[in-house]
Amino acid sequence: MARLAAVVGALIWIRALVSGPAPLVGEAAVLGPRYRASGVVHIHTNLSDGRGAPAEVIAAGRRAGADFIVITDHNRVDPEIFDRLPRTPGDPLVILGSEVSTDAGHVLAIGIRPPGFRFSGTLNEVLDDIRHLGGCAFTAHPTSPRGETRFTRENEPGSWGVEVVNGDTAWREASPLALSLAAWTYPVRPAFALARTLGTFGEELALWDRVLARRFAPAIGGTDAHGRIPLTRTTSVPVPSYDALFGLVRTVVQLDEPLSDRPTIARTAISKALCAGSSVVAIPSEADPKGFSFVVRGSAGDEHGPGSTVRHSPGMTLRVGGPMPRGIRLRLIEAGKQVATGAGVLDFPVAGPGVFRVEAYVPGETTPWILSNPISVLTAEGEWAREQAARPIAPSYVEGRTEIDRFEGATAFAPEHDPGSRIDAPILDPLGGRGHGAAALLSFHLNPTPKPPVWCALVDRTRRDLSASTGVSFWMKADGEYRVWFQIRDLNPASADEGTEAWFASVRTSTAWTLHNIPFASLRSINRTSDGSFDPKQIAHIVFVIDHGAMPFGSQGKVWIDDLMGY
Repeated sequence: MARLAAVVGALIWIRALVSGPAPLVGEAAVLGPRYRASGVVHIHTNLSDGRGAPAEVIAAGRRAGADFIVITDHNRVDPEIFDRLPRTPGDPLVILGSEVSTDAGHVLAIGIRPPGFRFSGTLNEVLDDIRHLGGCAFTAHPTSPRGETRFTRENEPGSWGVEVVNGDTAWREASPLALSLAAWTYPVRPAFALARTLGTFGEELALWDRVLARRFAPAIGGTDAHGRIPLTRTTSVPVPSYDALFGLVRTVVQLDEPLSDRPTIARTAISKALCAGSSVVAIPSEADPKGFSFVVRGSAGDEHGPGSTVRHSPGMTLRVGGPMPRGIRLRLIEAGKQVATGAGVLDFPVAGPGVFRVEAYVPGETTPWILSNPISVLTAEGEWAREQAARPIAPSYVEGRTEIDRFEGATAFAPEHDPGSRIDAPILDPLGGRGHGAAALLSFHLNPTPKPPVWCALVDRTRRDLSASTGVSFWMKADGEYRVWFQIRDLNPASADEGTEAWFASVRTSTAWTLHNIPFASLRSINRTSDGSFDPKQIAHIVFVIDHGAMPFGSQGKVWIDDLMGY
């Protein structure tokens, strides 16, 4: 038995040693967008929970031959750190995004400008922030076996996309046998070994197809690279390495013109391509994906690649081509079902509207080599319907009728803060209100020392009965973009926090007066001991607070609040 195991193990090693990306055959001409850039998406550094410093991660991207890497540290964006790093020839282009925790799972923010605030925790607020910052959102590891990171609201309105491949989720879901084989071959060919754990992405693709049935949703492939496996809170092992993971999954963007030598312009081009779905997801250890092409051809000879929306007309043909491994199996998918197959080249006449994507399989592999983004061939009516489905629900604003505090001449609010922070006096600005009347003023200076708790607040400790209202409204403006926590505390004798339970919502400030509605039904508790329900009859405190969870340490600014009302 031991001898048999040794033989099997040796054969596996030999296969790992001799196996490489399959050679390519077929047409050399690239269809559709002419230029390609291969990148690694969804990477963590030691600025959040990754092992490697930014410079180490960039070096791994250079060794892997990546054209770009997308850094997505948790709930933060740190351009000043990356801007200070020296450049080395062959370095990949660095695009900074963020992996944001929400109440419905994790979301990748890509193509955003650096925010001056930390992201909020609710899905709709995070999606709104990402749109506001000029980027797009993708659900991260949407089928994760870890409940707190699994995406739970696939019907959420908006135009977010899907991470259809996640390297971290793959090995966590792999069978013990697959993990054992991967561990055995990892020292020989790490990327090959990890690819054995990927599976078929069945659950992820099913989710994606359900979203595509309603609206366009771009897809990406992510490594979710951390460069380590944690053992305890303080210890970890440096596997899978960044080098191994960077060879595991690639997102290959397709561009109409070559990347600019100017980093800012190049970053914008790649981010737009990722957000538009002008890309394919690939497993490069199986074969080189850069020549793969999927287009729709019109009767006039025009070609449109992945991510395109094209008005249906007679004579249209979908074509899959480019250099591919011998014996490649191509599957054309529409509405989650296979509508055509081919080998090497696939031509499909488009008889009617549909949203089409391609899967390509190398012989002997069950893991797809290529997952293309879709091409949408639609009627005018279908295009309009899908555009409407991609729109986020616009909030409705109602100004309250029951006065809580209009901040005219006097206020029940008082300043409170941690010992290292401060609030400038006065907290009433006599001419700062909307109609040149008075308004509350929170002029905050957060402690720059990164040692929580760090916070500044305006607090009203008046006992109130707000049971006649279903929520509160207030007007707010600021001298910059900040995240402000609105808290309303009800009585909860079981709570160790002064016998109160803190229910909260987050609002993003603007430099213009903006009306904010906070329905009581939308409030979430931050208490460890919750009684499970907010009681508007027993209001103990109303609080406006800025802390290190919403803003960076050392932040300072001014926030004006006016006409706090019940509605």
